[in-house]
Amino acid sequence: MKKANVHNTIRRSIVDIITSVVNIGSQLNILGITGFLHFKGVLSAGAILSTAELATKVFDSAGIINRYLAQLLSTSGIFAKSSKLKNLVIPSNQKFDLASFPMQFKTLEFRDVSFSYPGSRTTILSHFSYAFTRDNFYKLNGDSGRGKSTLLKLATGQLKPNSGEILLNGININQIPQKVINELIIYLPQKVTIFPYSINYNISLGRKVNLEKLASIKEKFGIDDSWQYNSLSGGQKQRVALARLIDSTNKLVLLDESFSSIDLKSSQDLLQMFLKDCKTIILVSHRNNEIGDFPVKNLTLK
Repeated sequence: MKKANVHNTIRRSIVDIITSVVNIGSQLNILGITGFLHFKGVLSAGAILSTAELATKVFDSAGIINRYLAQLLSTSGIFAKSSKLKNLVIPSNQKFDLASFPMQFKTLEFRDVSFSYPGSRTTILSHFSYAFTRDNFYKLNGDSGRGKSTLLKLATGQLKPNSGEILLNGININQIPQKVINELIIYLPQKVTIFPYSINYNISLGRKVNLEKLASIKEKFGIDDSWQYNSLSGGQKQRVALARLIDSTNKLVLLDESFSSIDLKSSQDLLQMFLKDCKTIILVSHRNNEIGDFPVKNLTLK
């Protein structure tokens, strides 16, 4: 993607330069010819201005077409590689046996995991080992940049460790299809995506949820029917995102500053309500008072 974007930018810049030179040169030629015809008495001054204006619109439109054509040509490589990825065959020794895999969360284990972002000399996680187990509430602590959010993204397969392994229900996460991981682990980031549809859709996300249950969920999370998707505050967006966790009983829920825009008392109430339905949570929060007196296992990343 990086190479494609650089290539796209270079190609568009070249097209813009060529188009601008041709545009200016052509307009100067047109002005020269019409000026000569006006000097000869063939054209009026108004005709010169009209011709120049028309020429500007024509060449500007041509430049837009060239720009989009360059963009299409530059990004075509991405689609070509995407097609190749679809045709990749997983080696037989890495095939996933869905029938024998428990479709409910039991354990998430990090074994000697190290991670650093590409191009960075800073190691975010170094030889990290820990086992998260079902029916426990965990809170990740540590200064900013110590790897709390990174750990959650590693758990969901969004990032891959540089070394070590991550086991979900005893199976290396690299061998588990992403669809299965998403069935067992729910990641709720601080920044919420809201779609340009009704509040009901933004909660159900296309899943079949009857109106009675939706009404109960909205009441539970303090969501009003009058809310509009394009005018939600940060706290309202986070309430909608939390309401999306309709069925999380047998899943691991990762909350990454998911209450940050909600007032402290409400966040405590929501968290308490969460713990009744979802027994396994890993929470990242900079507000220590957010968890109140709930029994929690603290894990500090150094």
